[in-house]
Amino acid sequence: MKSLCWAFAATSVLAIAPAYAIEPYIAIDAGISIPGNINTSPEFGPVVEFDSDLGVILGGRVGLDLFWILRAEGELNWRSSDVSLTAFNELIDDDGDLTANDSALGFFGNAYLDIPTPFLPVDPFIGLGIGGLRFGDADETQAAWQIKAGAAVPLTKRLNLDLTYNFSRTFSDRFDGLADPFTGHAFTLGLRFEFALTD
Repeated sequence: MKSLCWAFAATSVLAIAPAYAIEPYIAIDAGISIPGNINTSPEFGPVVEFDSDLGVILGGRVGLDLFWILRAEGELNWRSSDVSLTAFNELIDDDGDLTANDSALGFFGNAYLDIPTPFLPVDPFIGLGIGGLRFGDADETQAAWQIKAGAAVPLTKRLNLDLTYNFSRTFSDRFDGLADPFTGHAFTLGLRFEFALTD
């Protein structure tokens, strides 16, 4: 009897193992970047306002699909947008405008929770990432975090279309503490392809 129970347990584990197999995946993303505006208030000198325009964000991800509802990945993305700089001081309301480009290279480790929806054509997900942003204009790198939410649309058995909202923020102020922390929103479309390790 005991042998029969062990045989049944082993058969059950082998039967469900493929459904929970760890599978690697790669993904590419592209979308719209919406940086938050930044204000500076130096102890001496003018106050500078950074008004950001809509920009672009491009990225790539490599990860593992873990145990059905969990995913872990490494992400590298690049975002760029035009910025209008306006300087003010105590005597002159408007010292003039200057247009520049603000770009950042992001690198994050992300963890996702995939929410099963057997009766819907999409699979919602939420995610959290920790990493950093390297700003090209100031040649500085800062620790940052991000949250993600979206839905995956299965196109084939292995290919998904990811529709994702992303909010990111640095832990500390920019420009050595003279400006607000960076905040940014992004809406992206991505293609995620999963590799089968077993047949």
